[in-house]
Amino acid sequence: MPVIPIITGNKITAEQYNELVTLYDAYWKGSSYTFDSVHTSDAVRRKGWGQKWLDAARTGLTNTSPQVSASTDITAQQINDLITHVNAGVWHINETITPKVLRGKTTSVAPSNYTQLTAIYDSTLATSHLNVDASALQVNASMISTTNSGTTWTSTYLASVHAFTFTDYNAARHFFNSGGQLVMDMSTSTGGTNSPSIGWNVFFEQLGIVRVSAAGTTNDGDGDGDPAFSAVGNKGFYDINGAIPANYTETYSISSDTGGSTIGTHPSLGTQIDMGTYGGGIYSTRRFKIAMKGEDTGSSFVIHLKVTLQEDPDDASASPIDIFVNSTFGVAQPLTTPIDSENSGNQYFQPDSPVATPFVQFIERPAPTVAQTVVWTATETPESL
Repeated sequence: MPVIPIITGNKITAEQYNELVTLYDAYWKGSSYTFDSVHTSDAVRRKGWGQKWLDAARTGLTNTSPQVSASTDITAQQINDLITHVNAGVWHINETITPKVLRGKTTSVAPSNYTQLTAIYDSTLATSHLNVDASALQVNASMISTTNSGTTWTSTYLASVHAFTFTDYNAARHFFNSGGQLVMDMSTSTGGTNSPSIGWNVFFEQLGIVRVSAAGTTNDGDGDGDPAFSAVGNKGFYDINGAIPANYTETYSISSDTGGSTIGTHPSLGTQIDMGTYGGGIYSTRRFKIAMKGEDTGSSFVIHLKVTLQEDPDDASASPIDIFVNSTFGVAQPLTTPIDSENSGNQYFQPDSPVATPFVQFIERPAPTVAQTVVWTATETPESL
């Protein structure tokens, strides 16, 4: 809602215009922060996409927001420059939302412009700023694949650690704030001649791609077919413990809903298999778990992501698991939008101006590099990895 009072019949003042710019700048660019103990609790740092503004001449990009002096008489062109940025941000969130129409160059700047923009801030931006339109999110081609090479697994746990390295903490924030995700896909190949091995094959087939976002973790296959899944915890990037030295935070733990006397069925082979003990669900001992910790190295910011596969200890000791456990790790990256080749000349993103105006866009967030730092290891103490 408007903070500075509107006087009916008057034009927007410089103070009111600056307020509009400041409120939007919190989402479009945002402030800088350090990785610390309030990483999980400071809601303000969940704003900020790390975008740049067009400079005053509208010929290039700058980190400086277009504030004006107190004596400035606000023009339609200035409002239009702000509206095009707001349109690009809203388009990044949801392309089905109709962008705001620009003012005619010679029209006055009415109070309705102020209230319309703050309404967008209070509704779409305040509630959906962590979202990204599905068309503007794409899995980056630079993914890595790792495997346990089929080493027989007789321990309760099989675990591995992968590192996602950003240039700094704020680059990581901007990536997640923009809707970016860490993604992983688990599968099995070769082997699988006993009940627990086939159980993991079924588990991974139905789990689908796992996605870690700013505020939660999901899997594409949840509830799809047999077995269904029960997740314990639904945490994301902003749930990582900011303590120094870094500690792992368990952010996701998921098991099949079938187990004990209930039999799961392999979807393609038709093989019936016990999916875990104690009736399945949150009590199942066969589960997929994620733990994460952050590390500011001074030259980069690293998210260490540990995946742990927990087996029923009775099954593991009685029937050694002999499958190849395969994994693929990468990111889903927020892309540049709108695309100029599809929207060139569109007034929503390219205001009329006495000089050549750039096309206002939400610029793609850089992807982190991904590397395996701890190979898949059979262990009774995954916390030691």
